[in-house]
Amino acid sequence: MTNINITESQIVKAILDYLGYKKIFAWRINSGMIFGTNAKGKTYAHKLAPKGTSDILGILPGGRFLAIK
Repeated sequence: MTNINITESQIVKAILDYLGYKKIFAWRINSGMIFGTNAKGKTYAHKLAPKGTSDILGILPGGRFLAIK
């Protein structure tokens, strides 16, 4: 048995590539929070999508909603 190490990022990219190939409009969603520092040295927090948001959102043919967790 071969041990295959595939990261979550690689899986998400493969799914987005496949959806793009099928001409399905989809995008990656980041959730949580990131921290940064502005030009004056002040630290800030930037909220992303709420916890539990699907990793990939999209629009299927006919306007149907797509969410992949």
